[in-house]
Amino acid sequence: MQLDTYLSALETKRKSKFLPLSILAKGTPHSADYWGLLARKGRIDAIKEGKTWKTTKQVIETYLTEQT
Repeated sequence: MQLDTYLSALETKRKSKFLPLSILAKGTPHSADYWGLLARKGRIDAIKEGKTWKTTKQVIETYLTEQT
């Protein structure tokens, strides 16, 4: 499962710019910690570079749309 999430994130990375969750969280009702939890559990496509989880704005928007 984690490999699938990682490979999916890599595919997305080729198409989009990854940003730290701390930056992307500012425009959402959730904290960066919550987004990090979703990333660690594989519920959103994300990659970890060093100590920083990163994803795309599109991934965040898709998740928020699916949750409403």
